[in-house]
Amino acid sequence: MSGETVSGWRVATYTGGQGNCVEVGRSATMIAVRDTKNGQDGPMVWLTLAEWRAFMRRIKSLVLLSQLIRSPFGGIDSGRGFRLGCMNVSQ
Repeated sequence: MSGETVSGWRVATYTGGQGNCVEVGRSATMIAVRDTKNGQDGPMVWLTLAEWRAFMRRIKSLVLLSQLIRSPFGGIDSGRGFRLGCMNVSQ
């Protein structure tokens, strides 16, 4: 996807400014994901918006399932979101 201009790079606040995480940015038509350790010129994974949404739905469902399995009462704390690696994801 060279030539695509990516803006609005976001990194999880969970990193505490250390930058050891992934960043997500958006071009006009795609979502870009890169490792903060590689800097601005590092490789990126490109996803369509539909692919990104499917990815996030799958991650959220896996995390919710793992929370249900671990919970002795089968419940989840729906108000706090969850942590994916170093990314905080709202439910």
